[in-house]
Amino acid sequence: MTDAPPILTNVQQIPVAEEPCERLNGCDICPEFHGCMLKRRETHESWLVGEKLKKIKHRLIITSGKGGVGKSTLTAGIAVALAKAGLRVALIDADIHGPNIPQMLVAPDSEAAKHQKGLQLDDIGIVPIVPMPDEAPGLGMISMDYFIESSDDAVMWKGPLKKDLIRQLVAAVNWGERDVLLFDLPPGTGDEPMMVTEIVDRIDGAVVVSTPQRVALLDARKSISMAGHLNVPVLGMVENMTDEDLFGADQVKKSADELNVPYLGNIPLDRRIIRLADEGRSIIIEHPESKAAEAITALTERIIGDLEK
Repeated sequence: MTDAPPILTNVQQIPVAEEPCERLNGCDICPEFHGCMLKRRETHESWLVGEKLKKIKHRLIITSGKGGVGKSTLTAGIAVALAKAGLRVALIDADIHGPNIPQMLVAPDSEAAKHQKGLQLDDIGIVPIVPMPDEAPGLGMISMDYFIESSDDAVMWKGPLKKDLIRQLVAAVNWGERDVLLFDLPPGTGDEPMMVTEIVDRIDGAVVVSTPQRVALLDARKSISMAGHLNVPVLGMVENMTDEDLFGADQVKKSADELNVPYLGNIPLDRRIIRLADEGRSIIIEHPESKAAEAITALTERIIGDLEK
């Protein structure tokens, strides 16, 4: 056996593996963070995702093929309606490049707005933002918007960084016991839907949002196809911004029938939804008697029923 070169004879071997970490806190607030191997942190966060998901009953994604169809606005409405119905909701804004959920749920004069870009920590991890503690106390949320200095800043990230962030939004946040984990996905069939399904492992259902225009429906059909490839059950399609004078009647229902997926109903066009979203308020709270609020509430009840089957 050949002797080791002299220059290496006194070199101490560096261990290439460490014991698995089973701390329940997120890696970013761990006192050993800087001395911990990157691979060990990644393994721990993946394990921590599983631990967090054990306390969450249902996992749901809201998606759309085309941008501009009101998907995030509707997601915010569904989250509020779920919480108003007494459910404990974790809302993750997974649209990393366009994180708008805080704008739609956090009113400038609310307690949550006082955090601005600051997040609170406890001994487990990041404390979810509770945008409407009086009207919807069971709703907690997190968004990329809280991790950038200014909402005007562009997030120019490629795949690996986005996947790490999505994993951390599950693992590093102290979600506690929740009835529903709700992901607001960016439009299209790119990285984020695949990353979410890989990280979370089991998604209980997808809701596909579309407006009645043909170009929106063409891309919504791609979202249905994507869900099939990812083995995610499609709870159904929703027609948003319904106005028969503008678009005709039942356009999304026709596509749902053609694709053999459930049609979950329509949300009528109501300018108050747009105005309230710009103010960080919800039509579910401000105008519960409106046709739009009633439609979102009915949609939410349908979703709850389908998840409980």
